[in-house]
Amino acid sequence: MAGLRQLEKIYEEFPDKKDHTREINALIDELCKVCGMFSYIPEMDMQNIIRDKIYSDPKFIGLNGKILFNWFDIVKGPYYSRFIDEQSKKEQTEKVNAEPLTGEARAKAIKEWQAALNKIGHPEKIDNAGSKLKNKFEQLADNTEKYRPPSDDYFFERQMHVEWIKANFHPVTKEKLPGYVPEKEWIKINFK
Repeated sequence: MAGLRQLEKIYEEFPDKKDHTREINALIDELCKVCGMFSYIPEMDMQNIIRDKIYSDPKFIGLNGKILFNWFDIVKGPYYSRFIDEQSKKEQTEKVNAEPLTGEARAKAIKEWQAALNKIGHPEKIDNAGSKLKNKFEQLADNTEKYRPPSDDYFFERQMHVEWIKANFHPVTKEKLPGYVPEKEWIKINFK
């Protein structure tokens, strides 16, 4: 029912038939992109998930990429673990079937590997290059004061303040107790 309403809404908003086609194609492209993000879920299962969720999801008001992503994201676990298992089995069979290279094939593979490493660059070059953000943080670190731990006097002042609060305010209602004394006077009386 919601899909029909969505189609009717497209027809109402865009009276020209070319616009209908463009909007429907844009929606289909968006849905296909989301399906592509979950390529490890078989197509028939995707269709069944969509069919099931259209009827069972109370938040469903129309098809769009966000709701499709949420539906697939909820059920992706078993499909993804099955996909990973299949990939690891393929890798294991390839490793088992692979024979060590010798002669010219080995020399060619080493040259290709070294060429790939040279394209990437060396760690020394990457570390020395730095980035603007890294340099900016280093400048900020140089300009800021070094951390100094609080002094014993500070802790003593905080302790006096806490004791004053305990002595002059009700612990639950936070109202002033009878015999309230301002903080400076209370500290002079109790901490000489």
